Amino acid sequence: RFEMTNPEPWQRSTQSRSTGSGFVISNRRILTNCHVVHSAIDIRVRLHGSPRRFAAKVLVQAPDVDLAILTIDGDEAAEEFFGTSNN
Repeated sequence: RFEMTNPEPWQRSTQSRSTGSGFVISNRRILTNCHVVHSAIDIRVRLHGSPRRFAAKVLVQAPDVDLAILTIDGDEAAEEFFGTSNN
């Protein structure tokens, strides 16, 4: 689940929130829809059922096929999403 703020240029004083879904893929990456993150300023991701949220950044956007790849930083986030080498 993703939560982000994506104001339009004429709405900079007010913020809106939207949510979307995605799939965890390898190497700290998450696949989602491009329209969900295309104008997002702050992207937070979490696993379904978890209250913990982590910052994410858009790595690649492909609007022609409505796909985007996000990346998450930090060992704590990586462990939450991908487990450790012992798992």
